[in-house]
Amino acid sequence: MKSGFEESWRRRFIERGRLFDDDAGIAGWTSTGLGARLRNFQRVWPGDAAGAVWLDAGCGAGSYTRYLAESGVTPVGLDYSLPSVRKAQARSEAGIAWMVGDVTRLPVRPGAFDGAMCLGVLQALDGPERAVAELMGAVREGGQVWVDVLNRRCLHTLIRRALARLSGRPLALRYHSAGQIADLMRRHGARDVQVYWVPILPAGLGRLQAWVEGNGVRRVLGWLGPLGSLLSHAVLVSARKGTEQETRRYAAGRDMSRMQRIRESFASTLRSLGWVDGLTYLLAQGLDRISRGRIRIVKYDLVVQPVRGGIGVPEHRGTDLEIRELRPGDELLERMGHPPETIAARFRQGGRCLAAVRRGELAGFLWWVEGPYEEDEVRCLFVPRPAGAAVWDFDVYVAPRHRSGPVFARLWDAASRDLSARGFRQTCSRISAFKPGSLSAHRRLGARVVGKRLFVCVGRLELMFGTRRPLFHASLRSRPTIEVGP
Repeated sequence: MKSGFEESWRRRFIERGRLFDDDAGIAGWTSTGLGARLRNFQRVWPGDAAGAVWLDAGCGAGSYTRYLAESGVTPVGLDYSLPSVRKAQARSEAGIAWMVGDVTRLPVRPGAFDGAMCLGVLQALDGPERAVAELMGAVREGGQVWVDVLNRRCLHTLIRRALARLSGRPLALRYHSAGQIADLMRRHGARDVQVYWVPILPAGLGRLQAWVEGNGVRRVLGWLGPLGSLLSHAVLVSARKGTEQETRRYAAGRDMSRMQRIRESFASTLRSLGWVDGLTYLLAQGLDRISRGRIRIVKYDLVVQPVRGGIGVPEHRGTDLEIRELRPGDELLERMGHPPETIAARFRQGGRCLAAVRRGELAGFLWWVEGPYEEDEVRCLFVPRPAGAAVWDFDVYVAPRHRSGPVFARLWDAASRDLSARGFRQTCSRISAFKPGSLSAHRRLGARVVGKRLFVCVGRLELMFGTRRPLFHASLRSRPTIEVGP
């Protein structure tokens, strides 16, 4: 049984579908608001494999549905307004499927979609619970779910809510916080939840909208969460649907006391890293906090990985990714989060950098040098062996929301082809012993561990312990030379 609030909005959207012909009018937004929301989604959506089936729940005039189709996935547009669906179908290509239905009672089987989105809808519902539950249920394990809400912690909204309480008049829309939506999605099986602030200016200030959508403003809002919340009219939340095991583990964690959660975290660390590396990691974390960064423990697995002239990435995977080499001065280098002097030092050593770029966004990167490399995390000189047949690779990074996609594989495929064409047979590298996932990813490409190094840094004093020569080194300034090879 629909409430009066939801029925009122249903009638409005059906009426807007009859009266308006433009996308913004049908959706109930200003053209500035709809354009800003669409551009924001285009910037942050990582895409999906060609042919993946996606649900656009609450599609309105089909603005997002058409964008999904243009991006290579197979969309299904759904809305409870039949006039809106008819107009969406009339202005779209023939291959898109359309349905009339309600996001709170989706007419689809569980797990039918590879991804789902519901944008511009939750503010017209009494609460987000039913819609989020339906969306999570409609997506397969590992699939993406994207929703947006009007931000209840935005300064403009806070003022409107205060005035509404003083006047005794209810607000015409529902507002939610990012934390509320993120927690709700987790309770229904979501993992890897990400929050994106969406600052939207009033229509009268539309000429400044491009400025607030710029990289500088978005970075500041991302770094300063409370500021982003205060200045953003809307918030976009994405997640991956977890496995049943992940969902049960999350539910169990919510029922634990604080001490139980600490014990479970401790046990989880030991399970994932093993007793030796797990205890070393916990000691490193504790000393780092107590000393405020003056005491560090760094442990590496040294690995060798064959170069095979490509790793066989299927052609349909990551077709929207651009893999290109970055050279000094490229503005993408600034997005890596490294100090300029670190980047400059890498290029002085002959470093090369491949980047994966998706619609202008830096999705991942990797570096290598074709000779000795001065490590910039600790003081040492790594030398890949045999000379002339091996390179040193380092700083392999994939942005969190791209880690379930093809970015890692496409980067290594491109690097492997380049190196193989120039006669190199293997890469040597160091991987943090505290990141088993990274080591597993490299092992799938044929990497094997050939040694270990433990560094204890106290101020300028550095102590190094190894399983291969040199077995020990202590210094205040000098760098030990570490040869890495089969």
